[in-house]
Amino acid sequence: MMTNDKSLSYYDRLKKFGLTTLETRRLRGHLTEVYKLFRGYDNVDFNVFFQVVKYTSERTRFENL
Repeated sequence: MMTNDKSLSYYDRLKKFGLTTLETRRLRGHLTEVYKLFRGYDNVDFNVFFQVVKYTSERTRFENL
């Protein structure tokens, strides 16, 4: 049960109760929706939102490091 901790700042309350920020929760939700679009779990054409580019080269972006 949560106690009345209005004297604590927003970030202190998050830390005390082990919660993430609203920004982090929104980002996680957006990433979940993108995953569902690409995997076909939603009945939406992901090409409306994204342009998928297929590379013909076998090079990766890490080869030049």
